[in-house]
Amino acid sequence: MRCLDSSTKQACGEYDYSDSCLEWGGSTNCPYGCNGGVCSACTPTPPPSPDTICSGQTVSHNNGCGETTQIAGTKTCAASLSITAFSPSSTQQVYHATDNCYYNRCYYQTTIANSGTATGTVWKRELIYGGSILSSATIIYNQIISQGESHTFSESVKSNCYESYTYDIRYKDSYDNQIGIINSFTCSHP
Repeated sequence: MRCLDSSTKQACGEYDYSDSCLEWGGSTNCPYGCNGGVCSACTPTPPPSPDTICSGQTVSHNNGCGETTQIAGTKTCAASLSITAFSPSSTQQVYHATDNCYYNRCYYQTTIANSGTATGTVWKRELIYGGSILSSATIIYNQIISQGESHTFSESVKSNCYESYTYDIRYKDSYDNQIGIINSFTCSHP
């Protein structure tokens, strides 16, 4: 036997015991390499440990030797969502035809990041004015944020024509847990 190249072995086709091979015969493919006339054995890549995969997730693992297995995770993983930035961006005067006056619409951006080990969902934004939730101003997002990533939400609130409004802005996850709150954001009247 000899290696014809790095992935093929070849057998002797005509062999005389008193001398070396006179003619080389058929070849055999060696999918994992040929060394010294012998096909190399596959060295399988070990699968990831289940405790490195979040429970509820299954990962396909190909060992490099043609075998694929499914690895079910056992690791406890959780999202960790938090507000990482808040910034007012602009104010726009808007005419209110019924009251024949102008009010301000105040725009802002909020960035929420996920520093956890699983995806998380920003479910909604609530506006609180005078201690009460303004249900008509609630925004439903259902925005998924993968681990290690963030998302910036662009939103606005308004004053009225003659007085400024101060809001608390609260974000909640898909379990209705509070992610964070921006206290006392004031949109001034014109």
